[in-house]
Amino acid sequence: MTLLPPNRRGLTLMELMIVLVIVAALIVGAVVLFNDLTRANLKAQTLRVSGVIKYAYGQAAIRQEYHQLVIDLDSSEYWLEVSDQENIGGPPQLPAPSLIGAPQGGATSSPATRAPGYDSDDPEGSVFGLQRPGYREKSDLVVKRRKLENGISFRSVLTTQSQDPITSGRATITFFPSGFVERSQIVLGDASGAFMTMQIEPLTGKVNLLSGDEDIPRGFFEVEEAD
Repeated sequence: MTLLPPNRRGLTLMELMIVLVIVAALIVGAVVLFNDLTRANLKAQTLRVSGVIKYAYGQAAIRQEYHQLVIDLDSSEYWLEVSDQENIGGPPQLPAPSLIGAPQGGATSSPATRAPGYDSDDPEGSVFGLQRPGYREKSDLVVKRRKLENGISFRSVLTTQSQDPITSGRATITFFPSGFVERSQIVLGDASGAFMTMQIEPLTGKVNLLSGDEDIPRGFFEVEEAD
């Protein structure tokens, strides 16, 4: 049987408690540091998307082009697209009214035609022969297709075209040459359960950044027109 030397002893209960307190403090500190890091990553990714939104708003007005931000909620990718047609949504060419009593068989105006830049094979169709515009991906040195990083993902996208937030598939936000953008709300989140909300103002393109998963703002679906 081996005996401890008289000058050596085991840890007392008080010393064990001190060690446990130190270990617990280190664990709590590591968790706090991790949460701070993930929240910093979430804010950084949100600011990056916000910058793309501001860029699209300015480019649409300066270049007089229709732009749209495409968000893939399944892959957490986002990119800009631009329409090939500069005058999307212009009034269709409707037949001119004929005078009462005019001779039959006279010159008649051409029937309504589709505005250029719209896909004639669009299955949904639209009023007065207009079709939705065709877009192509905008790839330049400033903005390219990007993917959210560090475990950040798009949680939902809400626009005035959808009554409920879109949580899967693709969502689009349109920027108009007149200096107008669809009223939209985008929510990003991280693995720790933190969220940030972006609310886009239609008349100015301003992006308001809010902490948390915000509810739908009051009056979100009300029509707002430029002065």
